[in-house]
Amino acid sequence: MLRRGAATFALVLFFLAWGAGGASAAGSQDLWPNGAAGSRANTEWRTSSYGGGLLLRRTLLKVFLNTGEVLDLGSSAIGQGSSDIIVWNPGLVTGPIGTEDVSAAPSFSCNGQRAGVQGQITLRAQELAGPDTIPAGGVAGGYFPCHYAAPSTGIYNIAFTGPAGFALVPDADGTIGADVALANANDTSAAQGTSVAAWDATVRSSLASTTNITGRVFTYYLTLFTGGNGLPVFPTVYAVTGDGYRYQVDLRGMDPNGWVSYGNQRGFLNSDGATPLYHDAVATGAGSPGQLTNIQGGVTFDLPSFPLFFEPPSNATITALGLPLAPTAPVMTSLAFVGNLGGNTSLVNSGGTFTYASNVPGVYEIVISRDGVNFDPTLPANRVLRGVRPAGAQTVSWDGKDNSNTFFPVGSYQVHARFHGGEYHFPMIDVENDTQGGPTITLLNPPGGCPALVGGCTAGFYDDRAYMTLNG
Repeated sequence: MLRRGAATFALVLFFLAWGAGGASAAGSQDLWPNGAAGSRANTEWRTSSYGGGLLLRRTLLKVFLNTGEVLDLGSSAIGQGSSDIIVWNPGLVTGPIGTEDVSAAPSFSCNGQRAGVQGQITLRAQELAGPDTIPAGGVAGGYFPCHYAAPSTGIYNIAFTGPAGFALVPDADGTIGADVALANANDTSAAQGTSVAAWDATVRSSLASTTNITGRVFTYYLTLFTGGNGLPVFPTVYAVTGDGYRYQVDLRGMDPNGWVSYGNQRGFLNSDGATPLYHDAVATGAGSPGQLTNIQGGVTFDLPSFPLFFEPPSNATITALGLPLAPTAPVMTSLAFVGNLGGNTSLVNSGGTFTYASNVPGVYEIVISRDGVNFDPTLPANRVLRGVRPAGAQTVSWDGKDNSNTFFPVGSYQVHARFHGGEYHFPMIDVENDTQGGPTITLLNPPGGCPALVGGCTAGFYDDRAYMTLNG
């Protein structure tokens, strides 16, 4: 017989970060604010993808609007080629995040409204100033915006397309100026191709208002393109997890060419397609390795699920997304093991079932130690079980094997368990270099203060030891 001891372990809080003045307009000027260091990266609208079609190479923006509020819009591509700014009313864009169906007829087109220089951002000063009022003159140096009044309250979708247009045939790289100053001729010409150097989406109460309503614009995945390496970027975005934790993400000198950033709860998925991998994803030599079209070990992407804001998010937007305004610290209780012979006892070469309860949804981690002293989850002689579960009473099956796929021998074994709250993975796909050790990810609203970890609210987790997927 095999006896396995069960110990209750309650974790108050565990955080995981994965990675690599006045109100302002919302858009590229948030990514490249006044005085920004480094280079500029253009946003993209393309049909190529990452992960073998799981994540399209395009930035689909979203904005929360109340009925009657005005969305002011402009870009550096308007007036060039087939560029446009398209808005879809709530409910018209459907499908999984990353491959959304945007075939529905747009509710608004900047090209359908504009005349003269309307919608055009051609100067850095216009990008920083944001939209002027209508009638003009309320915002000194502002651009003349396209504008759309919300017919209902909800989440709207926005596409900023480059001069190559919406259909993108062929889907080719644009020519990028990459300068924060927006002074390169390629920043405002048809050379932008499938990209846009400067863009703006600002919410106001009316056309005549000069007051921006901030924290409304977000995306679930941000695809950017510098046009080459040796052009480090320093943008900042703000993420909100499904359980209400807010993070500030500073890329801090990342040096990619074209790449995508996003956030979710599980990062990359193990070969079972459900368990968090907690390791890097390594491409095979087939297909396009930089786009991770084929990944070793049966690893797959978990799709984006956390919104990324360009400025601190508003409570109204967070509420509209159905997310809590404040996080609840996770508590794990009532950990027990039930064997197939009753109690906590099982036959040798067989497993059993762990049970526990939690007050919030999240990721559990159960480590069965071979010697009762070392609870390293990567140790081949131990066994780690992980997964995502909702709040409430849960069960987790164990097959009786260790991490090397060998059955535990006869004996009694100790267990440690913990529950992850505010878990945030920040995959960055196709980033070649890093110049300053970034990114820096900072937890902004820890319940009860920063966790007692080395690094506090900026502590992260990175561990590629014992890298073996579940399929061996």
